[in-house]
Amino acid sequence: MSENFLGKHYSWFVSSLLFLFPIGINTVKGTGDLILVILAISGIVLSIFYKTSPFSIKELRLFNLLTLGYFLVICLSILFSGKASELAHFISRELHFLFAPFVALAIFKAKINITTILYGIKIALILPATLVYVNSGSFDVRYSGVMNADSYGGVLAAMLLMSLSKIHNENLTERIFTSFAFFMGLLALIASGTRGAWLSAILSISVFIWIAYKKGKLKVLFKTLGLFLLTFIIMMNFVKSTAMEQRVYLAKQQVMDWIDGNDTQSSVSIRMEMWKASIKQVNTHLPLTGVGYRNINPVIAKQADKKAQSQIARFNHIHNVYLNHLVSEGVFGLIAVLALLLFPLREFMSRINSKENDLDSISTMGMLLVVCLSLFGVTNHLFGDVFLNAFYVFFMAILLPKVARVNLACYKCGASPR
Repeated sequence: MSENFLGKHYSWFVSSLLFLFPIGINTVKGTGDLILVILAISGIVLSIFYKTSPFSIKELRLFNLLTLGYFLVICLSILFSGKASELAHFISRELHFLFAPFVALAIFKAKINITTILYGIKIALILPATLVYVNSGSFDVRYSGVMNADSYGGVLAAMLLMSLSKIHNENLTERIFTSFAFFMGLLALIASGTRGAWLSAILSISVFIWIAYKKGKLKVLFKTLGLFLLTFIIMMNFVKSTAMEQRVYLAKQQVMDWIDGNDTQSSVSIRMEMWKASIKQVNTHLPLTGVGYRNINPVIAKQADKKAQSQIARFNHIHNVYLNHLVSEGVFGLIAVLALLLFPLREFMSRINSKENDLDSISTMGMLLVVCLSLFGVTNHLFGDVFLNAFYVFFMAILLPKVARVNLACYKCGASPR
């Protein structure tokens, strides 16, 4: 189905939704899900009216297999958990993955410009920082938009990194705007108070530097870093960092107290205790289907210190996406979540040195998205949260098919995608 067949109006309609998604997900409750619903309905209409199945399109196959495979694992986990009646209640949180193929089809059939999406991301970084300052007059607060602070921090950290994906090919004016958006996003990320998001963003910067090295763009990067350094100095002069310093110090102190056995009640100590109990559970009993979706905390609480058991049982996840899926969904759950992250990462890495500007930016954007969320998932929940589910499915539906299309073309002509 060609662009001429569908018409320019459809591409404009889809591009508008792609531009609005990153802006709306952090600022207006329900916007992210609403846009995904519109895209899914559009994909279903296309599929029926033009007799085009998302499963018949080779470029979408990897994305479809990953998302539907994950959804199937979650369903099986609930069915075999001994609480099959909860399927209708809990599975609604994972419907993003069920309808993901139609979201991808709707986007795939439109002619989109990655620059438009990047502008949406940059505005989405500027807007939260503005809202923080307007509402409180400083950034020394904990602000989380329309979602919980952990999810908000993870989304901001990923967008912060993705905003840099085209900076190597931007002119001076564009770089100034990108640097300003990055600066504002950094302020919003600090104000979120989410330490796991801070850490994932810092570590992901090293991946960005590696990408610049692989592309032979280090000279451009060093000039850009000078601009970032200037904005950082300005930020330190105008922004109170008391809350940030306190949260970093508090985390360090709580880790030391837990190691010494003096504390099992603080937020960091509870995390450490849950991870320790989860590893005990894995060593004791590791079925292929796990203990059941959203059933993990009452089970691992029995393996934890008695002082922490009641507090652990009140949660519905353990603040680590890998251990969470391993214990709750078993070996298949861990494979499903690793596949969601590692297979796309491999595809993006295969195109990281592309000579095409758009493909180059798409590959960089995809790599930074996957790496940042993978690191964030070490200390926080990831898949299973409605906001992060929507965020991941949305951007992966845009980026992965674009790279898959080029890789398929390389295989057909006998060339290596690497």
